[in-house]
Amino acid sequence: MVADNHASFAKLLDTQEFSADWKMSGLVDLAYKSLGRLEPDQVYYLVIPAVLGGSYDVKNIKKISIMELVSTAGSLAKQIKDLPDGNAVELVIKD
Repeated sequence: MVADNHASFAKLLDTQEFSADWKMSGLVDLAYKSLGRLEPDQVYYLVIPAVLGGSYDVKNIKKISIMELVSTAGSLAKQIKDLPDGNAVELVIKD
């Protein structure tokens, strides 16, 4: 949890350090320079999610539709929600 309530979160966003970290501005700039402009329905994403050990590095970033990202992230979250930290996982990608 980042903040107890909306007001606390808004206060955090007002700080330059937290805002830059939360928005990942530096990484977004690198992704833009490497991958180009996003279409209106796209976002940059970590190919290997951080929760699975993926790095916050431009080599691990691609573009994806927001709908696909939400679907994929939701599915992953459901599958790993009860796993203790440090557990090994096997990632199976289905078409």
